[in-house]
Amino acid sequence: MTRIVLCSHPQINVAIQVKVTPNGCVSALIGVYSCFFLLLLTPFTVDFDNDGLVDLLHGGMIQNWCGDNNFQIRKNMGNGTLLDVTTHAFGYSNLETNALNFVSTDYNNDGLVDIYVLRAGFMAVANIPNSLLKNVGDFRFKDVTEEAGVDTYQGTHAAVWGDFDLDGNVDLWVAAEHNPCHLFRNKGDGTFEEFTSYEMGQCGFVKGANWGDYNNDGWPDLFTSGFDQPNKLWKNLGRPNPNGKGWAFVDVAPELGLAEHPVMAFPPVWFDFNNDGHLDLFVSSNAREGSAEIYAHYTGLKARNLYMWKLGNLTYEESGSRLYLNNGDGTFKDVSLETGIIRAFNVMGLGIGDLDK
Repeated sequence: MTRIVLCSHPQINVAIQVKVTPNGCVSALIGVYSCFFLLLLTPFTVDFDNDGLVDLLHGGMIQNWCGDNNFQIRKNMGNGTLLDVTTHAFGYSNLETNALNFVSTDYNNDGLVDIYVLRAGFMAVANIPNSLLKNVGDFRFKDVTEEAGVDTYQGTHAAVWGDFDLDGNVDLWVAAEHNPCHLFRNKGDGTFEEFTSYEMGQCGFVKGANWGDYNNDGWPDLFTSGFDQPNKLWKNLGRPNPNGKGWAFVDVAPELGLAEHPVMAFPPVWFDFNNDGHLDLFVSSNAREGSAEIYAHYTGLKARNLYMWKLGNLTYEESGSRLYLNNGDGTFKDVSLETGIIRAFNVMGLGIGDLDK
């Protein structure tokens, strides 16, 4: 068994203890425990050593959680236990890193999963760098952030890997809560080059991003969610900019009706909701406005003293999460209300899966 905080907020302060099966799946809820001033902890599962078993990486922000270090990596031993191998993996055990999120990929095509660590989200600082941790095998990692050319100092918890130029090398988009954002092109030799156009760099306060080919033209497009700012859908034009500065993208969110809602957008995800061969778009909302209405809808009771961020008396129809159905012709239809997904609020993380097979 291990304790994993799946979702948390300063007003909640709880940890969830679960039982983990040998393949890394959660099989049972054991208990809920109070923690002291826990802001956020991100659990992240991936097979780091290619043994066929899913391992666990987790980080935290501002405070340690329940007495443990706030950045740990645990190896799946295949017998229902997860062994703390943090010191072995990184060379030291107590990483006070403000690690708010992780995104993984095999950026150098060596068959091992590497980690990009995101820091300082919500902290309004620009002096804490993100980190690229290269998997060198034997469950060890090396910080190659500077030598790879992906060091940034904007507070963020949003980044996404994707091969935007289709050269076979996975590239990196790093969002920011204060401009600029960064598009790093993978040169294929273990290093990256800045490939951000001025327009893409002025991204605003971004809390989530996801690549997806929404128009089936073969080129990955990028959706970025704005926190009390416009969302953006960067259509990939499939070529470098004529002026030689960055790759050619154009924001088509306003014309497609994707820019305004949710008002306080958090993680987005592309998926084929209706199995028609076209990627649909879910954009989660972190807004708490309208939560009293949703509470009443599900319970029949009137909520009192709910913690909410006020957004000018918005209802959940205005501030809730959004599901945009792809019409297959480059346009979208908002089906949030009829599907009920609009009632998802105060979201900080999400996952997509076929729960009922």
